[in-house]
Amino acid sequence: MYAIAAKSFRVSTWLAVYQRVYTSPPITFDDFDPSVLEGHSLIYLCLHGLSGQDYLYGDEYATALSGDQIRSANLGGAIVYNAGCWGIGPISDALLAAGASTVIADSDANWAGWNWRGPTGANAFGKFFLRGLHKGWSTGGAFQYAYDSYSEQARSSYDAELLRTMCILGDTSIALGGT
Repeated sequence: MYAIAAKSFRVSTWLAVYQRVYTSPPITFDDFDPSVLEGHSLIYLCLHGLSGQDYLYGDEYATALSGDQIRSANLGGAIVYNAGCWGIGPISDALLAAGASTVIADSDANWAGWNWRGPTGANAFGKFFLRGLHKGWSTGGAFQYAYDSYSEQARSSYDAELLRTMCILGDTSIALGGT
């Protein structure tokens, strides 16, 4: 798995993925190497996005990477979870054009954080999604598991909004390992 997050989201992202999380900053558009996205069956993004923009951002809106950089990578059927805002649109289009099999992302603004129970918001949804994938379920099954699990622990109108705007694009029958 390759995971990259805005530096302020590194803890909540780590709590979701339990893997090394690269951060922006220090990674920026100028030094981002798209080839780091290649060869992974799963890519986890937790960068800031803006409506209609073809860029993802680190903290203080430092440009982390662009849709053109994503399109230049060969994602080889990777499953991509994007915990950032506005992931449906130019960024999901770039991920699918680069060869992602499935993209899970939000069609609106969202939020992520953490508390004593673990990650919150989009990273909590992502943790449930990854749990479903690691159980061997397809991306569609893992998405439904994440939706149901997140719904059970939802406590606020923000939670309800996140559930309303999370989307899955691409092939929903793909599982980790390509089966």
